[in-house]
Amino acid sequence: MKTRALLFMLITTLAGCASTAPTQIVLSPTVPQFTSANIEVPIVSLQVIDRRKANFIVRQDDSKSENRLVAPSEPPSTLIEQALTQTLKNSGTAIAPHASTAITIYIDELLANVTQETFKYKVDSKVSLSLQVKKGRHSYTNSYQVTGNMNGSLQLDYSQLELALNKLINQVTSDLINDPKLIMFINSKTG
Repeated sequence: MKTRALLFMLITTLAGCASTAPTQIVLSPTVPQFTSANIEVPIVSLQVIDRRKANFIVRQDDSKSENRLVAPSEPPSTLIEQALTQTLKNSGTAIAPHASTAITIYIDELLANVTQETFKYKVDSKVSLSLQVKKGRHSYTNSYQVTGNMNGSLQLDYSQLELALNKLINQVTSDLINDPKLIMFINSKTG
């Protein structure tokens, strides 16, 4: 009986000593690569706009206190724009604010919902982007979305959550930049 009580106290102590939620999450998406065809237009404009209603990217409900909200260390729109700008430059496409081909990407959702219980956690993440390309009088629109889940025992390791969110951002930006209909529209002679 004493062994069980001691084991319970040890587990409770370890759970209490586990890390608390950070105040910021570091996002660092990688530069997506074209997998088949490149964009062959010499110059485009690129803008990424964050349409989310709030700045946080992690919402943690630990059922003991109020929700904890964790913001990104840098604006996701800036990071995604930098990654996609580098991708386009690597393919030989210049970026200029008033190009005849205008690419606008909207961040519609970027959120990890964390449910923390005493001895387990669950994370449901979603990244959703919308795209609008204007080329003269013609336009192309599309949406891209990826989701992810994590489960575990005891406390969530926020470094693992950072990796998972970065992986989702990398996947959705790669899906976007390698969309065959997007590449065909941008490379077309219409406009």
